[in-house]
Amino acid sequence: MSALWKELLVELNAVGLACIERGRDDAIEYLGLEPFINGFPDAPLAVLASKVGREELTWLGQKGATPQQIADAEERLGFRFPDTYREFLLESNGFLVPGTYCCVLLPVELVRKFGDDNAQIVAMWANAHAKDPLLDIEDVTYRMGDAIQVTAEPSDYDWFVLFDPINASPKGEPWTVMYSRQGYDCEETFLDLIQELVSSYQASFRR
Repeated sequence: MSALWKELLVELNAVGLACIERGRDDAIEYLGLEPFINGFPDAPLAVLASKVGREELTWLGQKGATPQQIADAEERLGFRFPDTYREFLLESNGFLVPGTYCCVLLPVELVRKFGDDNAQIVAMWANAHAKDPLLDIEDVTYRMGDAIQVTAEPSDYDWFVLFDPINASPKGEPWTVMYSRQGYDCEETFLDLIQELVSSYQASFRR
């Protein structure tokens, strides 16, 4: 599987660099990186993000996480990461894809529970479930605070990539959820999400 991820990350990197080039005349906030840079200025990935648009970059990833770093994060969160996400982390401990709906794939030490920084959204869903008993308690929104957030919040919209803390997909991994104000979509694996991101932006570049 590592060979697949190596190839996919080369393609993801190309998408990120193409988005940077397309947005070269835009302010950095339009690439969705500013909240991450300001929130975690000492993180190596944030230092790299601060160079976007200012220096010529060739690689938007990081050195892979160690198995111990992954295990420490899983213990901290009380959650075992999906296999395809663990494989990604071993190849690159976080990744920048500026100007896309996954602008910053967080390094494992910054992965957090969604409720840690998004109490208002969690409360909104708790209130919705309290008022409407027909809402499915198996839905990811029922335990929104415990969902695992693996992307940083971009500056101009609130797309988040989350792992469902309740349910597994038919492929045996926790559902990978793309959540926004408009609702959410799910992919069966984290790998599926990244493949979809790459293919959708590659298609947009050809138009």
